Amino acid sequence: MHGAAYKHVPSVVHLLAEKGAKVEVWNHQNKKGWTPLKIVEGIPIGMNIAGDAATRAAIQQLLAASVK
Repeated sequence: MHGAAYKHVPSVVHLLAEKGAKVEVWNHQNKKGWTPLKIVEGIPIGMNIAGDAATRAAIQQLLAASVK
């Protein structure tokens, strides 16, 4: 999921979810301390990673569904 977030590919977010990606597995911080949601929100410190609204919406949808 982190890769889909970095590359801004909401279709991959959906594909991973369809294939059974579990939020409790992928929703963690990477080595830099960033979650997929943090990545798509944009990281202005150092690397200046641009946010992506479509991928953010896809990840937020999965996170909301996991709470239900």
